[in-house]
Amino acid sequence: MSSHPSAHPFENSPQNAGPVSAFGQEVSLPLAQGISATADEVAEAAAEFETPVALHEFSTPSVTTEGELPQASYPSAVPAPVPARKPRTQFAQWMRGDQTPTAPIRGLARVAQKQFSVRAQIRREGFVQAKEQARDVLNFTVRLAETMFHYGADAMDVDAAIVGVCAAYGLENVEANVTNQSIILNYVSDVDRGSYSPFTQTTDDLRFSHTAVRVMRSMSENYAALSQVYKLIHSITEQGLPREKAQKRLQEINDTPKLNSPFKVLLFNLLMAASFTFGVGGSWRGALVAVFVFLVLHTTGQWAAKFGLPGFFRMIINAGVMTGLALYISDYSLFFGDVGFVVSAPHVIGGGLMMFMPTFFLVSSVQDAINGFPLTSAGKMVSTAMTFLGLIIGIATATEVMGYLGATEIDVQAVVFNPPPLWMSIAGMIIGSVMCASVVHGTLANMGWVVVISGLGQAVYYGYSTFTGAEMSRVNTVLAALTVGAVSAYLANRLHSPRAIFAVPGIMFLLPGLTFFKGFYAFSVSSDPTAGVAGIVSALSTIVALAGGVVLGGYLMQYLIQWRAARDSARAVRLATFDR
Repeated sequence: MSSHPSAHPFENSPQNAGPVSAFGQEVSLPLAQGISATADEVAEAAAEFETPVALHEFSTPSVTTEGELPQASYPSAVPAPVPARKPRTQFAQWMRGDQTPTAPIRGLARVAQKQFSVRAQIRREGFVQAKEQARDVLNFTVRLAETMFHYGADAMDVDAAIVGVCAAYGLENVEANVTNQSIILNYVSDVDRGSYSPFTQTTDDLRFSHTAVRVMRSMSENYAALSQVYKLIHSITEQGLPREKAQKRLQEINDTPKLNSPFKVLLFNLLMAASFTFGVGGSWRGALVAVFVFLVLHTTGQWAAKFGLPGFFRMIINAGVMTGLALYISDYSLFFGDVGFVVSAPHVIGGGLMMFMPTFFLVSSVQDAINGFPLTSAGKMVSTAMTFLGLIIGIATATEVMGYLGATEIDVQAVVFNPPPLWMSIAGMIIGSVMCASVVHGTLANMGWVVVISGLGQAVYYGYSTFTGAEMSRVNTVLAALTVGAVSAYLANRLHSPRAIFAVPGIMFLLPGLTFFKGFYAFSVSSDPTAGVAGIVSALSTIVALAGGVVLGGYLMQYLIQWRAARDSARAVRLATFDR
C-alpha cells in the first residue's frame, strides 16, 4: 500500500480516470463483495465518529458491464469538497461511550469522584502552592539582601530587612546567616508543629524546607540606589506592597544608571581634596597641589585598573605617588623651593589620607561587632587592616625613594595642626563632607542633610572646649560622633533611608589624617620608631572612638524613637477606651 495520503481507497474521480495508476501500471480490482450499505447509513455512522466525510465517497461504487471497478488516478488530482459538519444529535451523544484513556491514571485522579478525595485534592494543591510561594519569597528576599550589601548596607540592616520582608509575605520561621560575603536563608514550614501521620507516627510529613544562597563578589557604594532600596523595604513592610510589584521596583533600581558621570565624580574628588587640605590647616597653595596630586592619582589609577591590580596594590601606588609628589614639591632645596612656592607637605598628605581612609568599613566593622555579627566585623576589619597596610607601605616606599634622591627630611614633631580661622576650617570640612557624599552618588537632599549634620558635629566638637576651657581631646571626638550618630539615626527613621548615607560623610571632619601621616612617617624614617607607633596607636584609638560614638548615638536615638512610639500607642489606647 502506498504511503501517499488519500481520502478513501474507493474514491471515484471520473474526470481523472485513465489506464495508468499512481504506480505506473493498470490496476484492476474485482467487484467488492458485501457492500450493501446505503449512503444515509454510512453518513450516520461517520457522524458518530466525528469524521467529516463526503457522502459520495461512501456511496455504492458503480460497476462496469465486465464486472470490474472503473479505473481512477491515485491520489485524486482534484479533491472532493468536504461539506459542513453535521450537528450532533442528542441520540448520537447518548449512544457515544466513554473513551479509553491512553495513559494510566495515578494518585487522586483515580478516585476523583469519591467524596473523600475532594478534601485531599484541596490540601494537596494548597501544599504545593505554599511550597512555591515560600520558594519565590525566599528567592526575592535573598536577591534584595544581596542588593543591599552591594550598595553598602551594614549587616544589621540586612538581617532586619530579611526578617521583615519574609514576615510581610507570610514566612515567619526564616533563619538568616549573614556575613560580609555571603547570605544564606533557610525556611522550614511548621517548625514547632505539623500534621500527624498514622503511617510514620510523626507530625512532620507536611513540612517542607527551602534554602537560598548568595555570594557577594563586588561592592559599589551608591547612596541614591541604597536609599531607594530602603524605601522599597518600607513599602513592603509598612504599606503591604505586593511581591510582583516589589520585584519590578527592585529591577528598576538595579537597572537605573548611577547618578553622577565619571567626569562629575572626578570634579567632586578634586574639590574634596582641596577642601580637606584647607580644613587641616593647609594654604591655598597646598589646595592647588592637592588638586594636581589627585589628577596624577586618577591617571595612575586608570593605568593600574588596566592591569587588574587588586585594591591593596592600588592603595600602595596611590599613597606612594601622593607622598612622593608632596615631598618633592614642598622641598626647599629643589625647583619649587627655588621659585618661592612654599607648601607644607604634611598638610597635603593629611588631606589626601582623609580621602583614602576606609571610613565606611571602619564604622561598619565596629557597628557589626557591637551588634553581634563577629564574622562580618572580622572580615571588614581584615579589609580595613589591608588598606592601612597599603598606606603604610606606600608612604614608607615614597619617603625612602625621596631620601635617595636627596630630598630634605621632614621634622614631623614640628608639624602641628595649626588650623586656619575657625570659619574657614568649618567651611572646608563641610564642603569636603558634601563632596564625599557626591562621590558615592548622593542626592541633593542627602547632601543638604550632610551640611546640617557636619555643622552640628563641628559645633559640638569646638563648643565643648569653648564652654569648658578644656583642650581638644578624644572627649571632643566622642561627643561630636555621638551627635552625628544620633541625628543620622533620627533622619534615617524619618526619611526611611540608611543611616550610613548621613553618618559616614558627617564624621569626615573627625578623621585624624595628619596624625596618621606623622605616625607613618616617624615609623618609616625616624630613628625612633616608638614615636611613630605612638602616633599610629593614637590615630587608631581616635577612629575607634568616633566609630563607637556614632553607633552609641544611633542606639540612644533608636531607644528614644521606640519609647515615644510606645507612649503614643498607649495614649491612643487610653483615648479609645475613654471614648467608649
